[in-house]
Amino acid sequence: MRFPSITAVRIALADVRDDVRGPNWPKVDGDDWTEVRLQVYPDGAWAIRVGLSDYDLDHRGYWGAGTVSATDKLADLDDLARSMLDEAKEAHAMAG
Repeated sequence: MRFPSITAVRIALADVRDDVRGPNWPKVDGDDWTEVRLQVYPDGAWAIRVGLSDYDLDHRGYWGAGTVSATDKLADLDDLARSMLDEAKEAHAMAG
């Protein structure tokens, strides 16, 4: 099983953070954060899902979850990427 690198996931999370910082982000009650999920498919492809998990219709693969805030620094995003990857790898091991 091939998983993405921490760097690749961090770059994707930084894009989400930049969106949350932007003027077009739909802030509700001043929220400057969003839920995110890492979805890793059995073939090694992966995606970052943003927003409420209620809308995730594709349940395939292995998942990790967290939140991204407008104030997150790159070190925060590295930690989040590592945590999400660990969760996905654990889910893969449990599916064994």
